[in-house]
Amino acid sequence: MKSLLFFLRRTILILTSALLTPVALAQGEAGEGAGEHQLGAGDSIDIRVFQEPELDSAKVPVSKEGRVSIQLAGEVEVIGLTPTLAARAIESKLKQGYLVHPKVTVTISGYAQRRFTVLGAVNKPGAFTFPAGQNLTVLEAIGMAGGYNKQANPSKIILKRAGGGEPIKLDGKKLGEGAPMNLKAGDVITVGESVF
Repeated sequence: MKSLLFFLRRTILILTSALLTPVALAQGEAGEGAGEHQLGAGDSIDIRVFQEPELDSAKVPVSKEGRVSIQLAGEVEVIGLTPTLAARAIESKLKQGYLVHPKVTVTISGYAQRRFTVLGAVNKPGAFTFPAGQNLTVLEAIGMAGGYNKQANPSKIILKRAGGGEPIKLDGKKLGEGAPMNLKAGDVITVGESVF
C-alpha cells in the first residue's frame, strides 16, 4: 500500500511539473531573478518543497561561508544568489538521488545587517546600513551620506571592496552611464577633494 501511494504521489508530481514547465520557462526568459536581493551571510531563508512538507524548513541561516544546510541534500552554496537561483541550486542538489523532479521555493525570512562606509568629501561621512533587501549603487550610497560637499571632486572616487584586492577608481560623473556599480557589504567609498 505504501509503495502504491509513493508511486501515485511521484506520478502526480511529475505530471504537475510537466504542466508547469512552460510557465516556468516563460518566467525565466523574462530575466530570472532580476532585481532580487542577493543572499549573503547572516540572511535567513524559508525553503518549501512542493508536496514534500517534511523537507520544508523555516528561517534557515546562511552561514559565513555562504551555505545553507538542507535535509537530504546537505550543504548548498547560496551566497550571491537570488532566492530564485537559490531554489534552483537546492532543486539540483535534491535531484542527486533523492527526488525525481523537485520544485523548490525560497523566500527571505530575515536580512543580515549589511553595512558600508562613505568617507572623504561628502556632507555626512560614516558607516551606513543597506536598506533591507535592497541592492545599492555607489551613487545611491553617496546620496545616503548627504551627497558631495563643496570640496568634492566627483571624478575622484575610490571603491575598496571588502574582500580586498586593488581599489577601484571611479568617475562619479560617468557612473550614471551604463551598468550601475552595486555595493557589497563591507565596501568603503572615498570621495576625493578638488585641489584649489
